[in-house]
Amino acid sequence: MTSRILVGTRKGTFIVEKQGGAWRPRLAGHAGTGVSLVARDPHTGRIWALLGHGHWGAKLSISDDEGASFADAPAQIKYPEGARYIGQDMYEDASSDFGVGWRISTRPATLLKLWAIGFGPGGRVYVGTIPGGLFVSRDAGASFELNLPLWNHESRGGNLFDGQAKGETKWFGTPASEGEFAPGIHSIVVDPRDPERLLVGVSTAGVIETRDGGQTWHSANKGMRLEHTPDAQHILEIRARLIGRQLRGIGDVPASPDDDRVATLSDIRALKVCIGARAAEDPHAEPVVVRPAFRAHRAARPTLALLPVGGPAALH
Repeated sequence: MTSRILVGTRKGTFIVEKQGGAWRPRLAGHAGTGVSLVARDPHTGRIWALLGHGHWGAKLSISDDEGASFADAPAQIKYPEGARYIGQDMYEDASSDFGVGWRISTRPATLLKLWAIGFGPGGRVYVGTIPGGLFVSRDAGASFELNLPLWNHESRGGNLFDGQAKGETKWFGTPASEGEFAPGIHSIVVDPRDPERLLVGVSTAGVIETRDGGQTWHSANKGMRLEHTPDAQHILEIRARLIGRQLRGIGDVPASPDDDRVATLSDIRALKVCIGARAAEDPHAEPVVVRPAFRAHRAARPTLALLPVGGPAALH
């Protein structure tokens, strides 16, 4: 049974350990620094922390001694020259259905936040960022590169490296960018049975899947609904059919190596379990409002840990 939990907070990286029947937190590193996420690579044992320095910006930090010490990662995340994306600025518009309108512009991509990390065999490390780039390392973090098939995906306007956008974006921004309203990748799931298959959660674009190691991508949002909107069905009809869902988290919840279930957490309060990330089912349990923080426990019985808003206890 797990007796150690890694926790990223606005005040640093903490390790919560079970001692004498009680859980006790201790500061492990990055005192006073915002930590978006801390996670352990199950293939190498290395601990990764995604930092958000107010002055130095976003940085990767690693520990190879189980959290006893941390150091800057040998390679940091940086968008390549010429990388751009289609952004939106919201303004009041009484004539629109929702009372707001959007000003569209093409913007240069700069790293705003490190938001998610995932791991695969053979030294694969995946980092999700705001403004929506997925960075990939195939050498255990010695180097990273932007996954261009996802960055240039037609759902977000196509290849913008060579000129102004000719398409429209279905990727909308997230308040988590803490400034510029930009989309972000907040969840990364690597299929334990097939490392070429990845699922990424985007705010706001839903779940996007690759089955060929990131060479091609497609939406996996079938069955999801925007139940928190006044006219959810109408919105889904006027938005893209499969791109553009608000999502706060995804995670695999396998009960066995052959289990193909994925949990998805919506922005408001709907928790759904999908079969192969293709068809969502409405939950039968009473919904709860949760933060975008939850994890799956690989046990004989699928278990999710959820952090409810306004309450200290976790739901299982």
